[in-house]
Amino acid sequence: MNIKWLGHAGFKIDNLIIDPFVERIEHWGLEAPYTLKQEDLENVDVVVITHGHADHFQGAKTIAEKTGATVIGTGENLHASELFKFKHEDLNIGGSIEIAGWKITFVQAHHSGNPVGVILEKDGLVLYHTGDTGLFSDMKLYKELYAPNVLLLPIGGRYTMDIKQAIKAVEFVEPKFCIPMHYNTFAKINADVNDFKTQVETKTKTKVKVLKIGEQIVL
Repeated sequence: MNIKWLGHAGFKIDNLIIDPFVERIEHWGLEAPYTLKQEDLENVDVVVITHGHADHFQGAKTIAEKTGATVIGTGENLHASELFKFKHEDLNIGGSIEIAGWKITFVQAHHSGNPVGVILEKDGLVLYHTGDTGLFSDMKLYKELYAPNVLLLPIGGRYTMDIKQAIKAVEFVEPKFCIPMHYNTFAKINADVNDFKTQVETKTKTKVKVLKIGEQIVL
């Protein structure tokens, strides 16, 4: 499985893109951390949106237009972002859909903007993209129910969990790998990712994969 970090909370994972912040947000005056390349648009079948904040769907319309991909989100978020105008499937917490080789399940997240976390299952690998969230103890249940191999986890604080809480989330989920996200996109969410890596690998058996924006790894 190929996992490419698009910056912030965005990833391209094989034929799926989740939370693409790849275009400038004019009303925030915020530049995107990554600009889509042609290769990013190849073989994209699914776009997943975790919640209704622009830094998690800015670019989804462009991707849907250029690829014909199916957009998946809650009904509220699909309508608020006008992504319902494209091919789409609505989903809600506790629900699953099988599409384009994936089983996608929405789970809880604690944030604003009708948030969800996402369990992504394909080819025997399970990824848990928490979405924007603070720490909550039910993450232990997701370990029990889904046994994620890979945890995609925010560490930037201010709007999501910080490093201290994120370490506890790793302890709850016990993944083989953790990829930190949602940090250093702008000053309010700056975090020392190397400190996070050191603490996690000292306290747990999880290996932290720190990606550069645009970097891809195979798991």
